[in-house]
Amino acid sequence: MDNTSYVHLNTKIAAIKATDWNYEFDPDAIFKIDPYNIFGEIITIPVLVNRMGVIVAEMRSYVKEEKINLDIKEAKVRQLFRQKFDKKPTVQETEDHLSLDSQIRNLRLKLISLQQDLEKLESMYEAAKDKSFKLNSLSKGLTPGDFEKELIDGKINGVLIKIRDKKYKTN
Repeated sequence: MDNTSYVHLNTKIAAIKATDWNYEFDPDAIFKIDPYNIFGEIITIPVLVNRMGVIVAEMRSYVKEEKINLDIKEAKVRQLFRQKFDKKPTVQETEDHLSLDSQIRNLRLKLISLQQDLEKLESMYEAAKDKSFKLNSLSKGLTPGDFEKELIDGKINGVLIKIRDKKYKTN
């Protein structure tokens, strides 16, 4: 399926195609506004915001799954620990056992790391939305003719832009 969309300008047409997402990107480069290609930034920012939103949603889901896995593992370790005693161990004894269990400790540390990664992604998503807001403010009052004169071919925000002359006139 071709994921190319087209923006009709006065005498030109801009083909916009989202490229495969490279998860190893430079945040400083992608979240700054390119002053030499404002028009490219304006028409591609929705793709960047959408991609960041999807990544954040996927990461939130993954963190929740790992939290469930940790909860299940803790419940199993508690259950095995309680079975070792003739009388019921105290809550503190059970929690101490959990804290000292190496598998539980590793799963908790993994969850902390995942939550930290999620917070970084959420920060990047907010940066993308902020960039979108700023570009939206800059775009007020622009016309398709302005875009036609200033839009530059190339890749911006993970989106490929190709400018071509129209083969037919539109009203």
